[in-house]
Amino acid sequence: MFKLNALRCNFMYFYYLSEVKIMKMINFRKIFVPALALSLMMTSLSVVSNPQKSYAAESTTIPLLITEIVPNSNGNAQYSFIEVYNASDKEIDLANYSIYYYYDTANIWNEKKANVWPIIKDSFSNSSIIRPQEVKVIWVKKEKSHNAPLDEFKKNYGKAADDLTEAQTLVLKNPKTDGLNKTKLRAVGIVDSKGNRVVGAIYNDGESIDVEDNESIVYSYPSSIGNTMNKMSTHEKATPGTLLPSQSSVKKETKPNPVVIPKVPSNSGSAVESTITFSDMKTHWAKSDVELLASKKIVTGVDNHNFAPDGTITRIQFLAMLVRGLGWEEGRTEQASEAPQLFKDVKSSDWFAKTAVTASKEGLISVSSDGLLKPNENINREEMAVIISKALKSVSGAASTDTGTAVTFSDQNAIRAQSAVAEVVRAGIMQGMTETEFAPEANTTRAQAVVVIKRLLQYMKVL
Repeated sequence: MFKLNALRCNFMYFYYLSEVKIMKMINFRKIFVPALALSLMMTSLSVVSNPQKSYAAESTTIPLLITEIVPNSNGNAQYSFIEVYNASDKEIDLANYSIYYYYDTANIWNEKKANVWPIIKDSFSNSSIIRPQEVKVIWVKKEKSHNAPLDEFKKNYGKAADDLTEAQTLVLKNPKTDGLNKTKLRAVGIVDSKGNRVVGAIYNDGESIDVEDNESIVYSYPSSIGNTMNKMSTHEKATPGTLLPSQSSVKKETKPNPVVIPKVPSNSGSAVESTITFSDMKTHWAKSDVELLASKKIVTGVDNHNFAPDGTITRIQFLAMLVRGLGWEEGRTEQASEAPQLFKDVKSSDWFAKTAVTASKEGLISVSSDGLLKPNENINREEMAVIISKALKSVSGAASTDTGTAVTFSDQNAIRAQSAVAEVVRAGIMQGMTETEFAPEANTTRAQAVVVIKRLLQYMKVL
């Protein structure tokens, strides 16, 4: 811009000399200096109007990830936080970055409508340095809690925050009183000192709400070329400072429709030893699917002759079917002795102890704030959808790629995990109980669980 304007000024000056013969050198200042000032002003304007750059435009590896957001805690947003993960191989000083809180619902990444908060150390913070593969929790402090101690924050989240240390915690001292809004479309970005947005995360979609009080939105590495985090799940129990394995995998460019086929165990996939039938499945609508997965040793009957297709299924029974179907039982190093360290209500002697550990490490389930797995509770349809959604991400590293079809049910407001339900419905893995209702709280039957797992394996091209 400057060079172009300077050339224009020179041209105008010499044109003036050629047309006005009596031009004196003293008049140079009258013409060139104002033109130069105009050129500099235009250059300045062009810099000011330049939109905020996206870090991903210059790099295919994103060094900092936003892995969890709690927009509203305990009803008044006193303990809202943004969890950050260093996905690079270098130390990063977060004091050189700011958090942008975007609130333009018409253009969510409009930096002109964003609050800008520097990331700083609190009295209890040890360091603003985040090491490679380290997690930091950034507490968004409202004005009246600027002097609140870390213990107050940890008390709000209970056991889920027991292991959170001073070294893991930084703060944003929000000068306003409103904090993060939980009910409207909002976005959070980490922006460097040059004004480049390193990474961003969006929550709510303008119609549905992703969280209630003390609930979190969980994110994983962007599933396509760009720097906006992939929303894994919503309405989760907040776990400040704790990362799921599927959240931290660093990718370069992701090609369209990524599908990673899991290892197929010798007793599933295409290996069929014998056809298994059940006397109570002869006329049942799920007969072929149940017999197929039973023949592959993925599911078993309640006894040698019956499957009880319309009976309920517990959380751990469903997880056991899914873990077997994905081939995660073979070659695993998990030990049953690890289970009590993860869940208060699982003993190492329980038949499902190793399954619980595997499911946890693969990101299918997370430890709740009370430390309970609740293995023997019946699993409902919404919970099944969430676990299937997590299985898709754990295996392929990304959500299903079909995002073009809107998913709505008449009981939409009763669905808390709307993004997970929409994902599995669009993928054809689940459907409504009727054409209009999803029935999120309805207990899953054994037959329904089998059909859903079979569809998942077909979607992953295992069956």
